[in-house]
Amino acid sequence: MLTASGQLRGYAYYIALPILNPPKGEISALEASSPGTGLPTPATIYNGATMYSTLLPCIMCTGACLLYGIGRVVYGSGADQNLEFDTVKILESYGVETVCVGNRESEEMMARWVRENPERYGREPWAEG
Repeated sequence: MLTASGQLRGYAYYIALPILNPPKGEISALEASSPGTGLPTPATIYNGATMYSTLLPCIMCTGACLLYGIGRVVYGSGADQNLEFDTVKILESYGVETVCVGNRESEEMMARWVRENPERYGREPWAEG
């Protein structure tokens, strides 16, 4: 995640763990960007920041981006994600710029995961439906 001035504030990644609520990449990035004081980070430091994501953010991460005032979401691919909610439309309706870079590696990664895990596809955290 980059601030509006281009400063790296935090980064993280999603790990598909066999637990009830695995940490989300976007939310982990927000948490990792804390200044290290042990106190909650004021949401104002995120105003206008850019969140980068391999895939289109799920509804939970979309809500976190809105809550923290993220101004731009750049994602590699939205292909084959089986989202019940149109998170691009939601983000844009709140004035958040969205950019899909159409990254072939992201698209291939998601397609491969779906092929290899058809029984889990509809139950993953990004598959709200």
